Amino acid sequence: MKDIVKHIVLDTNAVLDLLLWHNAELDCVAQALTDGRARLSCDEACLRELRTVLRYDKFGLDDEAAARLYADYLARVELHPQPDQPDTSLPRCRDREDQKFFDLAVRSKADLLVSRDRAVLRLGRHRLCPPTLKVVAPPALAALLEP
Repeated sequence: MKDIVKHIVLDTNAVLDLLLWHNAELDCVAQALTDGRARLSCDEACLRELRTVLRYDKFGLDDEAAARLYADYLARVELHPQPDQPDTSLPRCRDREDQKFFDLAVRSKADLLVSRDRAVLRLGRHRLCPPTLKVVAPPALAALLEP
């Protein structure tokens, strides 16, 4: 039986969990990517936020380390074009800065959107959230990405 490939969108904090902090809750994502059971989806708006966040002093990354981390992430993602106009039929996130992750997940037909943000997680329970999209916090990932 052929393994099903999960398409995943990570918000910026989940990207940091995966690549900077090596949070054990995202080990299942790293393994699924290595095994070919998962693919990451991204777009320019999400990449722009990541580039900005990697420059924050609180992370202690010099320019070279930030560039390496960014390049590592970029090498793992499938880029999706941004639409000319946002889809106004989708539920709106209370935090407008996080709307881009939900929009990307819907547009790319992702299976999972990973976030710790309550406003983003709330979108997963909205009646207009596509039934094929699960919006989850990292602790729920392992069960969803089992081989």
